[in-house]
Amino acid sequence: MNADNPTTVELANVADVNGSLASVLPISLHLRPVRAARQLVSGRYSGRNSLFELELRVDIDRAGALKKVSGDFYSYSDAIAVYVGSFILASPTLAVTRTEVNIRGLVRCTFTASFPIVEVTIERRLLHQPPSPAVVQFFSQTHVLGATYICAYESPSRTMLLEPDCVSDATRPVGRDS
Repeated sequence: MNADNPTTVELANVADVNGSLASVLPISLHLRPVRAARQLVSGRYSGRNSLFELELRVDIDRAGALKKVSGDFYSYSDAIAVYVGSFILASPTLAVTRTEVNIRGLVRCTFTASFPIVEVTIERRLLHQPPSPAVVQFFSQTHVLGATYICAYESPSRTMLLEPDCVSDATRPVGRDS
């Protein structure tokens, strides 16, 4: 290593084909530090506080991302999930660093929200580490903190559950094409 530039390596002696060392002109290699690849934060997350469960969808940093955050709230009655309402953060303010993504903005809700400002913070972990949870905080217009959710990472994309139903007491339609 060169004392003046710690990223420069000088090669002064090189072995020739016979194995003896030969002095050659110094060759400098300029090494650049390699930044470790980080995970994307887009995906599905889920978390619960004492009142509600939040299913969070983040679509921020993958190819073709919509740059939106949305979520659904559920309450539980006798271990059965009951839909409460949804929100969407359509025009978020993003603050992205090498180690963290912060998403903030005013949400549109299917219910009257006393805390309409949401802030989502997700650590950008290295590829070999498990995905980071999303910290979701809701604030009032005067910046008073309301609910906080710690949402565990579920999957990199949305999922769909197809539920076919059949009815046994339906009569056959009567008509031209029946």
